[in-house]
Amino acid sequence: MAFHARLEGAFAKQGTSIAVCLLVIDKRAGPKSTAVINRATVADLVPLLSKVPPRRRVATELALVATLPVSPAKITPTLLGGFRSAAPKLAAANCTSDATDAISLAYTHRDTIADAEQAVGVYVAYRPQRLIFENAADHPTQLVESAAMASVALPAPNYVPQLPAKVVRGHVLSRAQLETLVHALDATSSDLPGRYRVPERGLELVPDADGANYRRGFFLGDGTGAGKGRQLASILMDQWLRGRRRHLWI
Repeated sequence: MAFHARLEGAFAKQGTSIAVCLLVIDKRAGPKSTAVINRATVADLVPLLSKVPPRRRVATELALVATLPVSPAKITPTLLGGFRSAAPKLAAANCTSDATDAISLAYTHRDTIADAEQAVGVYVAYRPQRLIFENAADHPTQLVESAAMASVALPAPNYVPQLPAKVVRGHVLSRAQLETLVHALDATSSDLPGRYRVPERGLELVPDADGANYRRGFFLGDGTGAGKGRQLASILMDQWLRGRRRHLWI
């Protein structure tokens, strides 16, 4: 562990008194722990960030861990809820890669939205609505979604993800996971229309002509067994292969 900071009550005005820890961990030989830096606010912690030691350079690795892409001064939000679900949970896999073996994820659009099957209770079998992936693998377990969600048409995306060739050709990601990858990156590759400011109280952005631009988000509502870790790791890998090295998983 290269750095360990703890914020006590720093977000109390947002409604939580739970302490928040910031850990910087590298896979390298050395002491397993460092002294804990305790501060009350994020502002008090900022001057100490210069004490974080240089990060160890390692080969690019798709370890299939959950994380999020961050472009300079902007955080791409991907939220979790519960729409598609399945079991059992997928096992993790490791692939080493670098930018030289990255390939584009090819797909085509359907002319019309794929029909949903007859609902059984409140659920229907999941099906990709708009995207067709050549030679993509089916999900290892059956996925279902609510009939209400199945009735909402997804937008037609244009973003073409980049992934290591062995991930695409080795069918590491299922068709459902690839669909999430495309839609998430398509949504978060542009800003919300207009400008906004952060209110003094509350979380909802307020339209303001003199405010700032904010990146669009994507709500990932998959439940257990859909492979959220793999989906989020694939988002990270696309961004990594495009040269973006700052990532944040909350």
